[in-house]
Amino acid sequence: MIPPIFFRLRLWHAGVAGLVWVVAGAAQAQTSRWADPWGTAARASSHATPGVQHRSDAAVACPAGPPSTPLPLAEAVERALCQQPRTREAWAVARGAAAELGATRAAYLPQVSAELDTSRTRQRFTGIPDTFAANTRGGSLRMSWVLADFGRRDARHAQARAVLDAANASHDSAVQRVFLDMVQAYFEALASEASANASREAEQIALAGLDIVRGRQEGGAVGMADQLQAKTAAARTTATRLTAQATARKQRAVLATALGLPPGAALTLPRTEDLQLRDDPLPSADDLAGLAIQNHPALIHARAEVQAAEQRRAAALAEGRPVLTVSGQQAHTPPPGNNPVAPSRVAAVGVQLSVPLFQGFEPRYRAQAAAADAEARAAALEALQRQVHLDIWRAHVDWEASQAQRRAATDLLQTATQSEQLARERYRQGVGGILDWLSARGVLDEARLASVRADTDVRASRLRLAASTGRLGLWMLR
Repeated sequence: MIPPIFFRLRLWHAGVAGLVWVVAGAAQAQTSRWADPWGTAARASSHATPGVQHRSDAAVACPAGPPSTPLPLAEAVERALCQQPRTREAWAVARGAAAELGATRAAYLPQVSAELDTSRTRQRFTGIPDTFAANTRGGSLRMSWVLADFGRRDARHAQARAVLDAANASHDSAVQRVFLDMVQAYFEALASEASANASREAEQIALAGLDIVRGRQEGGAVGMADQLQAKTAAARTTATRLTAQATARKQRAVLATALGLPPGAALTLPRTEDLQLRDDPLPSADDLAGLAIQNHPALIHARAEVQAAEQRRAAALAEGRPVLTVSGQQAHTPPPGNNPVAPSRVAAVGVQLSVPLFQGFEPRYRAQAAAADAEARAAALEALQRQVHLDIWRAHVDWEASQAQRRAATDLLQTATQSEQLARERYRQGVGGILDWLSARGVLDEARLASVRADTDVRASRLRLAASTGRLGLWMLR
């Protein structure tokens, strides 16, 4: 049964009460329209697995199905970003900070509540058989609104905004770490695969050399000692090949795990020479450090923490300031039972000024604690800036050294190849000895492995340099 109060309330009163009920119900239902009325979610990181959106990157679409054959580095990074829980955790923290920012906006709005009550009273008097019973129903609508608190709401809102900035920067840092970890795992797997191929090629050359020695021995040109030395060298290359293949299998298992696949998943990697990466000139280390000071996620996070601590100090100081509030109430209570007394109607509006007189010095001490925290975080920010600058210098030196090492490794490989060919021909013609040929072949094996490592290092070092500046992105892989 609908309470009679709904028929006796004024039209505007019922309309306001109904509106409050609709808004509250929609908010509780978390519909798409009311789930985020302030739009703070848009200020959080746009996706749990963003494309590290520097330059023209768009958000990553998580690859579906089995990995491509061969597996490009860009796809490997995208799959890692989609599968790693670290990025999802950091994104969830950022979304939580965005929700907290929206919660601070409530302090700027009026608080409205509606109440409906009903009661039934039964009274029985001694010596009187009749029982008195009455129903009482009533309703009220209350509103309170803080007009001014002299900076308390503003400080809390600014603090929540700084915490959100720190959470977004932390999410970017997590994405960068996952990106770099995948790059390192990918190039380690690529280098180990190339080393295994080089070891297999060295074994084939050693076995072919053993056939040459056997042919000369059968012709009586050399003795058993040459054959034993050639067999020893071939056995050594076989052992090296087995070790290199085992290392390659383990590195592929590490890569598959980073991709969210079983360790034994079949992966096909491209050849090192087929890997396409950006190779445009890079600025100097000082120029890169200047860019990193403004854009490095770790530094942005540290600066946001300093700002949050400063706003906590401002909020603590504001706790001791007056608060001006306006409030209003509309209530309707009919008389119990059939009492002819007119119903009670109350309409009240008031202004309240609350002035804290003494709070045990709590705001002052909280402000001092927040100020000390801000000072500590500022010192940590300065130390981090120095560390980032040093990391950029080291990464830049490594990148320059890797380029020089690749050139040196290329020259060494060409020279060692020619030397081995000459030593082999000299031995075949009976001019040179077996030891000279085996020595030249050992140098060739080392040069081939050094060339493989230098070729992957020059590509990985460029990406490590980008990571040290906080600007690692998929645009570098396309």
